[in-house]
Amino acid sequence: FKKTKTKPWIKKMWCIAKIDAEYRKRMYNILDLYEAQYDSKNPLVKINLTFKKLLTPTLTQLPA
Repeated sequence: FKKTKTKPWIKKMWCIAKIDAEYRKRMYNILDLYEAQYDSKNPLVKINLTFKKLLTPTLTQLPA
């Protein structure tokens, strides 16, 4: 560990310094998006850092 300066016992954490009204407003907006029912006219893409295989094409081909 000395050679590479690796210190696995040290954990860096991200911390919210202050929770104010603006932070709460944005947080609740995001939480509302996750609770929303599916709407085919306004689809919502949720990204949770997992790999998903696309099974059907999402774009239609334009005529030549």
